[in-house]
Amino acid sequence: MCNGYGYTPRLHFLLVAAALILLGIFIITTVILACTTISYRKQVKELRDPERRRLLEDGQQPQGYTR
Repeated sequence: MCNGYGYTPRLHFLLVAAALILLGIFIITTVILACTTISYRKQVKELRDPERRRLLEDGQQPQGYTR
């Protein structure tokens, strides 16, 4: 029997599986990037708050401190 060179379901399945894996990786990296961006924006927003900035500056080494 000759199978020929026509449509092969196995190849189609592999292509669909590879596409789904790549889509999953893309979605996971997008979620990680979004969480990182949101966290970074939150930190920047907190640092722009004058009260927090003053507390951060007070928490550093005192003026005139030498070793």
